[in-house]
This record gives sequence, C-alpha cells and structure tokens, in this order.
Amino acid sequence: MDSSRYLDTHEDWSILEGYGSLITHFSHGLNAALCNPVTSIERDPTRFRVETPNGILNAQRLIIALPVNVLRNGLLRMEPGFPEGIREALEAVPMGCALKAVFTIEGLNSPFGQTSSAVGKDSDQRTGAYLVRPQGYPLINGFYGGENARALEQSGPQTIEAIAREELKAVFGGEAGKSLTFRCSTTWNQDPLSLGAYSAALPGLADRRLLLAECFDDQLFLAGEHCSINAFSTVHGAWETGLLAADRAAASLA
Repeated sequence: MDSSRYLDTHEDWSILEGYGSLITHFSHGLNAALCNPVTSIERDPTRFRVETPNGILNAQRLIIALPVNVLRNGLLRMEPGFPEGIREALEAVPMGCALKAVFTIEGLNSPFGQTSSAVGKDSDQRTGAYLVRPQGYPLINGFYGGENARALEQSGPQTIEAIAREELKAVFGGEAGKSLTFRCSTTWNQDPLSLGAYSAALPGLADRRLLLAECFDDQLFLAGEHCSINAFSTVHGAWETGLLAADRAAASLA
C-alpha cells in the first residue's frame, strides 16, 4: 500500500554541489543555530521549554522534523510525550538500513561509457545496484539495502570498496577497477542523528502514515519524509511537509 501511493515525479535529480549547498541556499537569511541539538522538550498548556547545550529556548509553537528512528528510540526526551496514536504511527514506519558508496571514474579509457545501471549479482540479494555516470557525471553510485547494507556498514569502507570493485569487475570486465577511485560511503545507521536511511511502512500499517501527515495538534507539528503520503523517502517530500507544518503553525498564531 505504501509503495502504491508513491508518486514518481520523474524529476529526481542529483545535486552536483551536494544537499548541504541546497540547504544553505534555502536557509539564507534565517537565524539557524547549527551544532546545537535539542536534548529535551517540556510542555505546559501555553508554551514549550526547549533545552539545548547552548541554553533554553521558549516557544509558543514547535515543529519537530527529526528522523523517525530518532523519535522512535526516545533519544529526544519529551514531557509529556506524543499521544499514543502518534507513537504507534512512528513505530509503523521505521527507517530501514541503506548504504551508498561513491566512486569517481578516472581517465578516458574506462569501460564505463554512457549513463546506465547494473546489478552486481542477479542471483543473490546480498549485492549492490550501480548507477553509472548519473546525469553524465564521471561517477558510479553504489546502492545496498537491508541486512546486507547493515553488515557492510559495520565492516567499514575498505570492505565496501573491495566488494563494489569485485562486483563492477564481474559486470564490466577485469580492467574496470583500474579507472575507479573510491571516494566515500555512508554510515546513516550508525549516525545518532539519523539511525537509519528511509522510512518504510510495515506490512499492513501503511495507513498509520496518514496520522503523521495530519495536523494532530494546534501547537506541536511534525515534518519530515516520514510524514509524506506520496513522496516519502525523498528530500522533496520532507521539504513539502516542512512547508505545510510552517503554514499550519503560522495559521494557528493568527
């Protein structure tokens, strides 16, 4: 059900400068405090008391846009906590484990010609999917999911690089590895500020996502890709839910 609701815009473009540059661009002029994670939120009937390493903030309205696994694991202390229905909805759309690895293509004589995609092993779920020259850029992006991604992340970058090279050589030929330089791999599952990759509804519980998308409170609002009905797991889905939450918060103060 979750998958059937997803709306593919066919405009899922990569950003050469990176998502950080996108966020910097759109946040220009805002009074944003970075490297200042909220540790606890206390609420009374009229306002919120938000505790951070750099002091206390008081607010009449609050938008929480943390990854769903951070909310599910209780890393943010809230008094009182979310209503029971919201807690159940968060449990219904946990973030799975995904991993990405990036190589640059060097030189002019590589076997990686046009933009294409490939699977390392078509007979084994423990394999990677590879996007070659996305939008023409001299890159190869490797994608791994599930328990395979979890094991690779725990094994470290050297293991990820070795496995990716072997799979790419099997598909593109023995000389393929000579034109590749390993750049980086993600560790979202180990990052305490994410604890996972993309939200996915558990079987039979897709409708719980509707609760997260609704305005369940006139003071506290949720945002993030897990709150999107048809664009979950995407940056634009998260962005759209943030705009909606901001509109609702502003309207409640009018």
